[in-house]
Amino acid sequence: MCFRYFAQYLVFASLLLLVQPLFQQLQLFGGVQMEGMDLKVRNSLIATLLGLVTGSVTGLVGVGGGTIMVPGMTILMGFAQKTAQGTALLASIAPSIVSATTYIASGNFVPSLLFGILPGVSVGSLVGANIAVRSQDGFLRLFCASVLLLSGLRSLLSTKRPVQTAEEVDDNEILKPSKKVPEEGFLTSSRCKLHYKYLNQGIKGKNPLVLLHMAPRSMDEFKEFIDEMAKNRDWKRPVILFDLPGYGTSDRLKDIPMKRLSDEILTGLRSLGIRSKVDIFGHLLGAHVAMSMASRKPKRVRKLALADPIYLTAETREMVADWAKSAPKPQVDENGAFLGDIWNKRSQFVPPDLNYRCVMDELRAADTEDSSSFSVSKTPIEDILPKVKAPSLVLWSLGVVGLFDSFGWKIGENRALVETGLPKADVIEIADANIDGLCTQTSAYSDPVFAYLES
Repeated sequence: MCFRYFAQYLVFASLLLLVQPLFQQLQLFGGVQMEGMDLKVRNSLIATLLGLVTGSVTGLVGVGGGTIMVPGMTILMGFAQKTAQGTALLASIAPSIVSATTYIASGNFVPSLLFGILPGVSVGSLVGANIAVRSQDGFLRLFCASVLLLSGLRSLLSTKRPVQTAEEVDDNEILKPSKKVPEEGFLTSSRCKLHYKYLNQGIKGKNPLVLLHMAPRSMDEFKEFIDEMAKNRDWKRPVILFDLPGYGTSDRLKDIPMKRLSDEILTGLRSLGIRSKVDIFGHLLGAHVAMSMASRKPKRVRKLALADPIYLTAETREMVADWAKSAPKPQVDENGAFLGDIWNKRSQFVPPDLNYRCVMDELRAADTEDSSSFSVSKTPIEDILPKVKAPSLVLWSLGVVGLFDSFGWKIGENRALVETGLPKADVIEIADANIDGLCTQTSAYSDPVFAYLES
């Protein structure tokens, strides 16, 4: 808002500079002395006021001398254009140093750029000053007024939109037209490198579907789901898959708060230039990330599909955190027996090719496997659910519920808290589905998910 006001001032000051000779003829401002006040006293008061305003604006927006002191000295004090410019340049040294010191102390500067900027500014100032002292006042006044006018109009035209909240600004950034991006690659944010796949980019008129995997899997968990999707032409839509931070081939990060996980995915969507609201399908950890995204940016999410979004109370969150700390980790040995231990965990439940994929994901996430437990156990779901506005489909894999209940986590007992805490939640139970059910009983998930998204 302050930049818009400053732009309005620039336009106003430029117009005053253009008609300044008329003021002198009519004895306005600088041509009239205040009754009972010496001219030097009056000019000193005006100069003090100009200095105060100039210093404040210099610190706020980085400019001030030429834009405030020059119009003020020529219009209010009656000085010639050259005299005003020379005095303003000299007077700007002190506020520039003071303001720059404050910015430098807070780390808001780039030292390496000074090596290129300082020589250029020095040479340009010398050339400009020599041209100015050889020019007529009328020309200088017209040139100065033109610069102020163009700067003000440019700023006004670029700030036409109303004042927005941070969330609205972020939303508008996402709504910028997107260009086609590579189907697979890495997105680099300020925190980590995020592996993504962006499929079916050419399909228009449908909301993109974001797929978020469980731990310790990767986006590979949705391989069968994507295959099922390809079989049904009505289901085709843009699909974005991510390896969550710490998993797959995304950067290894440990003990990641849920807020940060969801922010990484939101940043990834922004980097991909997603134009519309998205639908999100998440499994276990992915379901919690999806709910966090929907609670933090409700305008970005159209519908949620949540597979096993387990509800942990304060008591069970502590149990999960203790379990994650005490869970045995694979011990690397010379004969590779630890690989057999990892293989045997699932071998009786899944076919060998799927077991191989699961083992590879687990090995990649070996140093961050318990991070999901940290993220979920440190995030009160009761704080997230009330902020979720998107309608939701909740899918309970009864085998998973039974497994976690055997740990004493009371998932079956507390699942109603998820169902009632979410707005407009539809609930489906998938009998006998185990933790890898998304790969082994894919249609039991894909059919209701796409029926819900298409409804």
